[in-house]
Amino acid sequence: MQRLQWSVLGVSVACLGVVGLAGSVQSLQAQTTGQPAGQPVAPADTALAREVSTAPVSLERGLAVAAIAHGKAISAKYEAEGGHLQLSVYTAQGAKFYEVLVDPRSGRVLKTEPIDTGEDLATATAQRAAMGTATRSLRVAVAHARAANVGHHAVSVTPALDHGVPTAMIVLARGATSKTVTEALH
Repeated sequence: MQRLQWSVLGVSVACLGVVGLAGSVQSLQAQTTGQPAGQPVAPADTALAREVSTAPVSLERGLAVAAIAHGKAISAKYEAEGGHLQLSVYTAQGAKFYEVLVDPRSGRVLKTEPIDTGEDLATATAQRAAMGTATRSLRVAVAHARAANVGHHAVSVTPALDHGVPTAMIVLARGATSKTVTEALH
């Protein structure tokens, strides 16, 4: 089952039956684009989508590389940092969390930083909880979403609990159009 949210130049049109999940999807849009839900996407976000579409390393590969380096991948996103494309993957290993930066051109781990304070720690803790009962990995969920949406590139994946059921919200982009699909993680 896939639920869709389309965003054409940042104007969202939700096709969801659950109001709570719609709020989660809008929150995801804000996390991914840095813009509050429903706000126009800035040209930089369109540029980000274009950069992602030309990056040799897919989100799925970044998830796999980070998991090998530092435990279970619990979220991932492409982002522009200092004018450069980077792939940030949160991982959980035992009781510890890490942000693993993967080079979107080579697939090599560039840097690993522990996550141990603040909002990042709260986010990682919630993401690990959402992945706690998952039987499918985020990598498999992203691969399935891309196969069902030919020509789209995955920009981010974030786990969530939808009425206690683990799901992955995946932002896909194609040109200046993006959409969010939800994949079950069980």
